[in-house]
Amino acid sequence: ELFDKFSDTELSDLAVTSHTEEGRNQDQTDSACPSKDDSLIIYTFATDLDHFGYNSLRRSAQFFGHKLVNIGEGKNWKGYGTRLISMKKELESIDEDQLILVVDGYDTLLQVGPGEIIARFGALNEKFQQQQGEELSEADEQQSTPHFQEAVFFGAERYCWPSEEVCQRYEAKTSLDSPHNKFLNAGTYIGRAGHIRQ
Repeated sequence: ELFDKFSDTELSDLAVTSHTEEGRNQDQTDSACPSKDDSLIIYTFATDLDHFGYNSLRRSAQFFGHKLVNIGEGKNWKGYGTRLISMKKELESIDEDQLILVVDGYDTLLQVGPGEIIARFGALNEKFQQQQGEELSEADEQQSTPHFQEAVFFGAERYCWPSEEVCQRYEAKTSLDSPHNKFLNAGTYIGRAGHIRQ
């Protein structure tokens, strides 16, 4: 239903319903949306610019004030490696401190603005740093307060591609925080460009 709104309606006519923490509905109109914010840049890879899913992503990015960069425009699709190789090349030209979110081009719809995504990224990093700090302090009592860089967070899923052999190698490294979703998914990840390059 939300996809239909973004595909068949002009952005100025849209009203998106979201849920507040209290669970009540809150209407947001185009006038309440922020202007484009460069503190977070969203990257995607879409070769078919007329695809319904890509246009829904593009419109939702515009609605919520995101800067969206499509690194697939004008390229030929040669398999899933095409997207990864293109993103690796793109990372070479991005400032290392730039926060980026990489999403699938045809099945992603943004539902919040840059500020909310940045806040959630910060909260995930705080949780990660706290967990890592507890583990380090138990392992090494002599070390003073450890310095942490921000983490890179990936989406995860239950299924693995491209083969059973590859899946078995990575299953042993599954986080205890995500026992059911054992495998990284390159379709969604967020972090500072420099950390992703590493």
